[in-house]
Amino acid sequence: MRAVAGNLPQELTSFVGRRRELSEVKQLLAQSRLVTLAGVGGVGKTRLALRVAAGLHRKFGAGVWLVELDQVLDAGLVAHAVGRALGLREQPGLPRAATLSEYLADRQVLLVLDNCEHLVGGVAKLVETLLRDTSQLRILATSREPLHVEGETVHPVGSLKAPDQTRAMRSAELAGYEAVTLFTERAQAVLAGFELTPTNQAVVGEICSRLDGLPLAIELAVARLRVLAPEQIRDRLADRALLTRGLRTAPARQQTLWECLKWSHDLCVPAEQLVWARLSVFAGDFDLAAADGVCADDQLPADSVQELIELLADKSILTRTQDQAGAVAYRMLETIRSYGREQLAEIGEEALARRRHRDWHQQLAARFQADWIGPRQRDWLRRLDRTLPDLWAAVEFSLDDPGQPDAALAMVGDLQMYFTVSGLQNQERSWLNRALSRPGPPSSARLRALVYAAMLAGAVGDVPAAGDRAAQAREIAGRLGDAHSHALATAAEGMLAIVRGDTEVAVRLSMAALDMFRAQDDVFWQALSLGNLTLTKVLVDDMAGAAACHQAMLAICEPTAESFHSGFTGMSLGIGLWREGDLSAAVTQMTESLRLIRRTGDTLTSSWGLEVTAWIAAGREEPRRAATLLGAATALADTMGTRAANWPDLLTYHEQCQQQVRRVLGGQAFGAAFEHGYNLSLDEAIGYALGEQSEHLANDRVRGNSALSALTRREREVAGLVAEGLTNREIAERLVVSPRTVEGHMDNIMRKLGCTSRAQVAALFVRMSPSADPGAS
Repeated sequence: MRAVAGNLPQELTSFVGRRRELSEVKQLLAQSRLVTLAGVGGVGKTRLALRVAAGLHRKFGAGVWLVELDQVLDAGLVAHAVGRALGLREQPGLPRAATLSEYLADRQVLLVLDNCEHLVGGVAKLVETLLRDTSQLRILATSREPLHVEGETVHPVGSLKAPDQTRAMRSAELAGYEAVTLFTERAQAVLAGFELTPTNQAVVGEICSRLDGLPLAIELAVARLRVLAPEQIRDRLADRALLTRGLRTAPARQQTLWECLKWSHDLCVPAEQLVWARLSVFAGDFDLAAADGVCADDQLPADSVQELIELLADKSILTRTQDQAGAVAYRMLETIRSYGREQLAEIGEEALARRRHRDWHQQLAARFQADWIGPRQRDWLRRLDRTLPDLWAAVEFSLDDPGQPDAALAMVGDLQMYFTVSGLQNQERSWLNRALSRPGPPSSARLRALVYAAMLAGAVGDVPAAGDRAAQAREIAGRLGDAHSHALATAAEGMLAIVRGDTEVAVRLSMAALDMFRAQDDVFWQALSLGNLTLTKVLVDDMAGAAACHQAMLAICEPTAESFHSGFTGMSLGIGLWREGDLSAAVTQMTESLRLIRRTGDTLTSSWGLEVTAWIAAGREEPRRAATLLGAATALADTMGTRAANWPDLLTYHEQCQQQVRRVLGGQAFGAAFEHGYNLSLDEAIGYALGEQSEHLANDRVRGNSALSALTRREREVAGLVAEGLTNREIAERLVVSPRTVEGHMDNIMRKLGCTSRAQVAALFVRMSPSADPGAS
């Protein structure tokens, strides 16, 4: 998971031109800690930034990380977007920027901040903070305007070199223009066998010239080759005078791009235009079910939406994406989405589409909450991860919608477990406080929000706020008057007693709330109550009570194949057994819990589980194993930005274990074992903790990943195609390069990997590639 640090996406199409710019930007990054690539939309800033970043990957030991800001709607969420890209979880009570500064303080990292223009103030503020608080961080930003931060170096990104329409050119001369090369390579992907010939060369040159060499405009035009000849494309461009239409105050190239989008929009049938406009309300990726929920109505029957989406994808209005589990989704480029939103406003549907978008995601959140206690927790977490930008957008719309005061409260409440598992408690608390500040009548949604707000305030030690929210919950429960409301208010009061240190009252109130939830057959709140009770009882040395709580949790969870809550209480019980010195029982308990924890792939409980297993190993005089597990737990904690959920006792145990093991092994041996554990993937680390993986095999995997990390992105792509069984000629055809180029890549691959045959390359790639590891991220 961490052997190749970074999250740069694979290039799906060839990179054309800009050799001089690649070299210049690399040199600028060597001299300046902040470089901004500035240019109009569609000019290719993102592709240039990604190619530069990929070429510098090995110069940044802690990785090269892409932060896509086009899906972020609020400048206040920029820091969270950066933390999410880095895999860092929020630390309760600590500003997100402070967490980032602490993590990046002395790490060699290159951040690529993509599409900053709509958040330029928020980005500038965060960049200033990070550059001030860190020593080795470099930032490469793309924006339509500079960030205006001290020390910033701005590199203007222009269009690709395009031919001059005023004079005739030969094929060889035309082929030297980057815009023509881009048109030709993309055309070959659309029409097999397409070539630049004496017959079409003048037309292609004119198209590229009229589109002013803008990459996005060229790719949109090429997409029409499926239905139009190059001459027809040229004529349609000429009819719309693309170089002169648009806002008089806008730059010519921006007019060109917008008119190109207008042209592409005009080529769509009315139903396609309507779907384009309605889909523009999505902030991130969306699947067909979400598209149906937003787009389908009397004008667009549900059975027509999928076909229309496929047609838009064929026309390059939408881009298909696919995750590791094979789920297909769609997305819009920012410029295309902005154009669609203009059309949505023109037809007077903006408010309606946003409300439909909110309603669909509110229903999704409700389904998640209802289905949480069950076997699909990991699937749900992955789905909500993909949907997060749109969940944000839906909550923000709800906060601004005066007609439904409870909409935001209900949605944030339904997502509570997602926020907990994903480390988003700070964001959850912010949304709850904003929603609760708006007036509204007493309701179950408001009561539940107050209970969560009390718990979150208590978790960060804000006892006055926790007390205030608990009191408000009790007041609303009294006005509602039903048994479930009384149980919720009692649960909030039990949590308040915990943070106040009144253990006896906390246990009594929590048990009372649990009994009420049992009487109401509310398994969700039973699970939450039992989780808090188990760990509380362990830490006050009531092992009998903790064991009873764990058994009660198993009675709820085992019939439904639930794993998160049962894994958590089992792990808490393992801590208690270790504290009592019953190491054999602790091993048995942690083995059972780790197997449950592995089902969700949850970093939070996995980190806890590995940490506790390390303490047990140290107690069993297995220092090397303990050091390895400490390394694995620390790596996961680093991605969260926290340690052992900030429980003071647990933090103390971590330090004691580390000092003990280092003293036994010595600094060098401890460091080697710790680093070994740190470089394991999540799945490997849990497998190691369970004794399913030998240290030798794990080390072999780490060495293999290190070897793969020496390959360039293109070399890894070639190695992957070799593993699929393709010949050099077939690889050349797939990548649209010459066989000689492939041969050069193969020479480099075998030299770097120490292989002497294609079979060895294929075997090593299959065994070591992160895509072969379901636990890798």
